[in-house]
Amino acid sequence: MDTTFCPRCGTKRSGAFRFCRSCGLDFETDLPASSAEPAPEQPKPVPPAPAKVAPHVVSLGPSTTRRGVDPRLLLGIGSAGIVVLAVAATMMNGNGSPSGATATDVPDATNRSTRTPTTSYPVVTGPPRTARPTPTQAAREDLALIGHGFAYFGGDTPYVEYGVLFENPNPSSWIGSVSLNISFIGNGGTILGNTSERISAALPGQRAAAGGTGFPTSGPVTAIEVAYNTTWDEIDFTPGVFSITNVRTVRDDFSGLTTTGTIEGNFEEQQEFVKVVAIYRDAAGDIVGGGYTFVDFVPTTGRVGFEINTLGTIPGVDTTEVYADL
Repeated sequence: MDTTFCPRCGTKRSGAFRFCRSCGLDFETDLPASSAEPAPEQPKPVPPAPAKVAPHVVSLGPSTTRRGVDPRLLLGIGSAGIVVLAVAATMMNGNGSPSGATATDVPDATNRSTRTPTTSYPVVTGPPRTARPTPTQAAREDLALIGHGFAYFGGDTPYVEYGVLFENPNPSSWIGSVSLNISFIGNGGTILGNTSERISAALPGQRAAAGGTGFPTSGPVTAIEVAYNTTWDEIDFTPGVFSITNVRTVRDDFSGLTTTGTIEGNFEEQQEFVKVVAIYRDAAGDIVGGGYTFVDFVPTTGRVGFEINTLGTIPGVDTTEVYADL
């Protein structure tokens, strides 16, 4: 069959295009098989002139048997694109700026010196900042060492009965935990031994004591030195206090001193394993020794008794003070 004209609509075929530009007939697949004539072998078509644009083929999927896209649709899409480009070109001036803009309106390297400077606003600052101290730290005072003293006992096994007394001058907010080292000093300032002590809680506005027996390597002991370190805990409540009454000190039938009394507290909870310390003074009021014991508990209401025994009979004891430690 002559394929110079479309057998469907009669439109003249344009060159070697496969599809009819009018009705979209596929000249290769839509012709009747009985009428199809083998096309004579022809040389490869010469590429179109540069001014002509080859049609785009749009893939519709993986199938290889689908019909081609109607060339009229492709021509319509291409024409619309050309119109859009033409309109966009008319909206731009000769220097590439949007329509209605001048070169000085568009910031670039050549006109930055002519741009309107950005308005600067003053920075408002407040008063200079200063370090903010902890409100209660300035009011806290150091633990005060009230006094200390001892009694030396020689013999094959020399020992020392000592007492040390502190006071927490802070009326509230601070509880001090005290670590002590007590050194026994001999003639010429030689250290003959030492012992360690700990006060668990020096309560606000109250006194706390350490007392007991130490064993130097030799004697005689002519002085003791007390070094201590305090760790403070700030509290936001009012702790309870201990009350100690009926204190009495007598000489033991065998050796040493025996101090007895009663202890009670107004704490919200029962206090357990409370340390009770005795400080002994002579008639001049100087500390001459000390001792301690423990009570299993102090109830929230009521009182319990205690008994403190020293290893040696401390000479010159005139008065006894007793303190409790949590």
